[in-house]
Amino acid sequence: MSMETTGLGAPRASGAETDGARKAPKSATSPVLYVGLAVAVVIGGLMVMRGKRAPSLASRMPEAPLLLGPQPGCGDQGPAALARGVESEQAAIAKAERYAFDPHDGVDAVQLYGLSSSCYATGGDQAGARRAGTAEAAWRSKLDAQYQSHRLRLRLALDRGQNAEAYTQARALRVLLRNETGPYVEWLAAIERTYKPAEKGRRNSSKKKKS
Repeated sequence: MSMETTGLGAPRASGAETDGARKAPKSATSPVLYVGLAVAVVIGGLMVMRGKRAPSLASRMPEAPLLLGPQPGCGDQGPAALARGVESEQAAIAKAERYAFDPHDGVDAVQLYGLSSSCYATGGDQAGARRAGTAEAAWRSKLDAQYQSHRLRLRLALDRGQNAEAYTQARALRVLLRNETGPYVEWLAAIERTYKPAEKGRRNSSKKKKS
């Protein structure tokens, strides 16, 4: 190593040594760092996209209302109550017979059988009260089971992306809840609008059947 002496007596490094000190070797960047950065960018992008995604109709399902209310009370007394019991029972039978064509008639039948049972009991006809009460219980059980089944099928259809089935179940529920209002009914209406079959497809299928 060659040293030069300055005028003050302190040794000074040669030019070769000074240049070597200035040219320090650069450290190589690890490939693992690049991979980690790429993964972080991808994950961040997915999180942003997921945050912007609109919530599905299934996730926005409001609480469903009760399909059937409690048994109504009879507002009449004596012979008038008995007459109301007979009238309500006959109307309930007629509604029950039309249930196959309009499921909401089953809902009406439950209410009418209940009113009939209450009026029979008020008027003193215990046999009539039991008869109408038994019919009410049977129809109430049937309608509650149907209501639950439609709601379960609708939720499964939405979760599985079965749009046609979701439309069918939402429409069936709206028929049962014809006289109801509120968030759940509005939600069902939104499903019907969203997944309603195209009119063009219906017309084409009808033409094929005629031909």
